[in-house]
Amino acid sequence: MRKLLELAAGEEVAVILPVEAYDEDRYLVIFSKQGKVKKSPLSEYRTIDVDGAQDMKLADADCVVTALISRGRGEYFITSDNAQTLRFSDEQLRAQGRVGQGVAAMALGKGAAVVSADYLDSEEGEHQTTENLVSLFVVTEQGIGKKVPVSQYPQKGRATAGVVTTELLNNDRVQTAMLNNENNHFLISWSAVTAEKGEQLLALKATDIKAFPRARKGVELVAGRINGIVRL
Repeated sequence: MRKLLELAAGEEVAVILPVEAYDEDRYLVIFSKQGKVKKSPLSEYRTIDVDGAQDMKLADADCVVTALISRGRGEYFITSDNAQTLRFSDEQLRAQGRVGQGVAAMALGKGAAVVSADYLDSEEGEHQTTENLVSLFVVTEQGIGKKVPVSQYPQKGRATAGVVTTELLNNDRVQTAMLNNENNHFLISWSAVTAEKGEQLLALKATDIKAFPRARKGVELVAGRINGIVRL
């Protein structure tokens, strides 16, 4: 799996595919802020040039949040800003043409929006060891973060609501959630409460992130607001 892009807003999205071959068993899976998803064979993008081409049709005020490349035999973990995470099997997501509106991925609560989606390949899940456990790294806008073992997320049906992924306090919202193993490193961009300090960066090892149950809040990673996170 390779994440192609992760955007929070924008009326138009250009997807750049850093791939060497358009294999028939690979799919481009696009998730939108309003809870839509579209899965298309990667081979349909073989003839696209540098100018791009029309892809997923978005409703008014909707935008692409994440685009992934999957093998079509794993699971998706979708998280909303009101701290819900839905886990569903790729078997529930049929492939369709490159140009389409997609289908419902997650049932969202009033005012909620999808902030992230990630893909766990079936082989990666099967080969977990005590040294390489897969978890979901959940981070809020106010800099609170934690790891949650993926075993705590029950598999549910596509287009249903998720389960609580963290406790939110003081009008906080989830900024992002991403799958990781104990070998990963992260680069966090954040802004301090005092504007004079400007934007700052923090490098973080997955092994340094504390694990908590789904319903518990995490610990403070930074004393400020999270701007973005990159998994290295």
